[in-house]
Amino acid sequence: MQIAICDDEKSIGLILEEKIKKLLPDAVIEKYLSGDELIASGCEPDILFLDIQMPGMSGIELAETIVRRGYPCKIVFLTGYDDFSYIHSAFQVNAVDYLLKPFTIEEVEACLKKVRSELEKSEIADWSRKTAAKQLAGNGDLREKQETEAFTENFRGVFGEELG
Repeated sequence: MQIAICDDEKSIGLILEEKIKKLLPDAVIEKYLSGDELIASGCEPDILFLDIQMPGMSGIELAETIVRRGYPCKIVFLTGYDDFSYIHSAFQVNAVDYLLKPFTIEEVEACLKKVRSELEKSEIADWSRKTAAKQLAGNGDLREKQETEAFTENFRGVFGEELG
């Protein structure tokens, strides 16, 4: 699992990284101080924690760029403002959730559980589309049936049992 944190406040990135590592010790976490830095890195995380208010490119602008490019990461906005206009803008780019600074480990855990559910739905939907496309193309043979049964039996989610 690759996670990126993009926040111009270095201390917020460090605090969030620490909380995520307690919950997901195997996660690979990259931190960025600006949207331009994240884009230049070529990082393609599964989950992106993104500050809304940053100098230069805002978090909303960065999220719009990511969505426009078709990258399927799950976005969680970070904000110090409990203002509906920020929250409304965040969900216009299909953010999964938002965390109000300062956040607790319980809030981060609840957020990660919500993101896990979204990732699982995406994984199942992608698998279903691929399977349907193969079957429509006439490749729905015994091997396809066995793969379907194996997937159904073994699927336990993107995070497995890590979050309990």
